Amino acid sequence: MLLVFNGGGGVAEKLQKLKSSSRGRLIILFNLSPRELVSLLDRTHLFVSLSSEETFSVALLEASSRMVPTISTRHYGALLQIVDRQSGVLLSDEALLSLDKAAAELKSFFTDVMNRKYDVVEMGKEAYRNAKSKFLLSDEDLLNKWSDVVN
Repeated sequence: MLLVFNGGGGVAEKLQKLKSSSRGRLIILFNLSPRELVSLLDRTHLFVSLSSEETFSVALLEASSRMVPTISTRHYGALLQIVDRQSGVLLSDEALLSLDKAAAELKSFFTDVMNRKYDVVEMGKEAYRNAKSKFLLSDEDLLNKWSDVVN
């Protein structure tokens, strides 16, 4: 079974058609509240984003902030957020062009996890450390940064 989150955008209609032909093997959740999203992410083992449209990749940051390792295509914000094979996995450029290629790369990664080449729990912790150091600021840090800008 595959669970897909979608906030809307250009693929929403295509996902609905795919869902209706999946015979119950595909679950798609649209427009989740922040509380619902956090609750689901806290029960998620791995977050996969095959998007080429998210400039900053907020969804990856949300997953990383909950210690969920991420897998993504090599685009925009994903390149800033994921340290390949440490805090997640960056798929090849070809994965954007072919769902078969993306599936093959995901299968290879999952095989490596099963063979204990990668520890997804440690990847999740590294994803959180990476997100926190680059993007998540405490209230005090945020005020200090604004103070630096103003002064």
